[in-house]
Amino acid sequence: MLCSTPVLSSDAGCSKKIVDDFGFIMKNNDYQSIFKNLKKTIYFFKYKKNKWKFLKKNSRLQIIKKFSIPNMADAYLKNWVF
Repeated sequence: MLCSTPVLSSDAGCSKKIVDDFGFIMKNNDYQSIFKNLKKTIYFFKYKKNKWKFLKKNSRLQIIKKFSIPNMADAYLKNWVF
């Protein structure tokens, strides 16, 4: 995402929080769901150019805003340093 690439991810761990609305989350982790979501991703890339550009731009901004090193260090210090 930091490289302006919308991602397709399984719904494991914090991936839904990280990807948010700027990528694609699969509900199931089976071959049918992967195939369906890959088709959806390719469809956006080929036919929904404006939406794809939006995802590219905002996926990078999402990572910079929420997961930059200073933000992650601050969150760590708030949670683990007494």
